[in-house]
Amino acid sequence: MNYERINQAVQFATMAHEGQKRKVTSLSYITHPYTAALYVIDALQDLSLDEQVKENIVIATLLHDVAEDTKYDLEAIKDAFGSEVATLVTQSSEPDKEKSWKERKQHTINQLTNASFEVKCIVCADKTHNLLSILQDYEQNREEVWKKFNAPKTEQQWYYSSISEALMTNVSHPPTLFTTYKQLVMKLFHT
Repeated sequence: MNYERINQAVQFATMAHEGQKRKVTSLSYITHPYTAALYVIDALQDLSLDEQVKENIVIATLLHDVAEDTKYDLEAIKDAFGSEVATLVTQSSEPDKEKSWKERKQHTINQLTNASFEVKCIVCADKTHNLLSILQDYEQNREEVWKKFNAPKTEQQWYYSSISEALMTNVSHPPTLFTTYKQLVMKLFHT
């Protein structure tokens, strides 16, 4: 992998998310894409994918929320990192933020069901970190944690469980990250 290019993506993501905080914790937002990228790097280690493909997955994971949640758009990502990365970011992002929570989540599930393996890895790393953050907060605050979200616990359970099913669709040999994600869904919603 080209570590210079990955370092460039780290810097780009850090600049783009400057000043933002995580929803569940008061940590700097950038901890999310960094952690998701670590998960995806670990998941890709044992897979026989081209090194350029792996590199693009890692970079897209670092940048997965940039177009959605910052002033930078997909053109800026494409200009800096190429069309392959921009496409992965697009396919890993939610559509129009003007739509309702349920519509956006259903769109994500539908897209993920037929998504490429690369996109599934990015989304899984993203959602795995989200689940771990929620689980950590849940262990401290129990049911109060759900008040921080735009949808109640039952809707969150539907969403995260549906993501798990979509991840496994058309994947004959899921990486450990996918099964870890499924276990986290069970742990959070069946405690």
